[in-house]
Amino acid sequence: GAVSVVFPLFPPNYLKAEKNKNEIVIAFFLLGRAAQSAGPASVATGPEMAIDSYKDPQHSGTTCASVPTQDDPWWRVDLMSIYHITAVSVFSEQHCCQEQLDGAEIRIGLRNDTNNHRCAIISAAEGHTEYGYQCGVVLGRFVYVVLPGQQRNLTVCEVQVYGTVTTSENVALRGVAYQSSSQWKTAGKASNAIDGVQFSTCCVTQNKPNQWVNVDLVVPYNISVIHCTSSSSQSLMTLDCGGIVGRTVTVFHPDVPLTLCEVEIFSTWNHPGNIFQQRPPTSGKQLM
Repeated sequence: GAVSVVFPLFPPNYLKAEKNKNEIVIAFFLLGRAAQSAGPASVATGPEMAIDSYKDPQHSGTTCASVPTQDDPWWRVDLMSIYHITAVSVFSEQHCCQEQLDGAEIRIGLRNDTNNHRCAIISAAEGHTEYGYQCGVVLGRFVYVVLPGQQRNLTVCEVQVYGTVTTSENVALRGVAYQSSSQWKTAGKASNAIDGVQFSTCCVTQNKPNQWVNVDLVVPYNISVIHCTSSSSQSLMTLDCGGIVGRTVTVFHPDVPLTLCEVEIFSTWNHPGNIFQQRPPTSGKQLM
């Protein structure tokens, strides 16, 4: 089987885990990469300030992410992998801007956009700085705080995301990558697209149409989600594949030469519904 993707233009420093029976409940609040809908006024109010662990309003080092005035501002964290997310806590600043969280929506999902599943709508209250919500169990990689409305300011001091590790695995790391052509002799090789590094190493094809990058997974997998990252705008495209069975994934563009930094292919390899062998056979041969 094969999966084809049409590609359009477009560091963990803390982990808190608590073992609960047969599962590990994890706070992912410093595992991700943060971003926001508009550039901050200064480095001190950048998006990463909402995942720096300083959530205590009395703490002298409390920091906040702030989005300048715009329509429908948002803040986002990319957890860099897929989790079963069960709860989200959002913190505001005690002495300023609490009202900016009023009406903000917490959205969780696999797609890198603001239309993911809505976990909650924050109702800000005077004197409150923490807003925690149970989300059930939502499969997700991206957590958004979105403030709908015209000409709004959004200030978020800390976001904590809780959940459990899924059985999904980035099986692209077990595969072999090929490309239709190479822009350079020694750099931009296909293997860069499956090296686990999202933006600093990329696969670059020649400047001509109908270029492609192919990942051979060696054996068939039940493919649940594919993430593709491009270098031009450090953007990420997410495709929900619904468990389709396939061995090869091809990223193809009919017109624009490909600069592809990473292809992540997630498979629920030990799901009871999987009927194919989900691990490459033991072999002394090194494929990469």
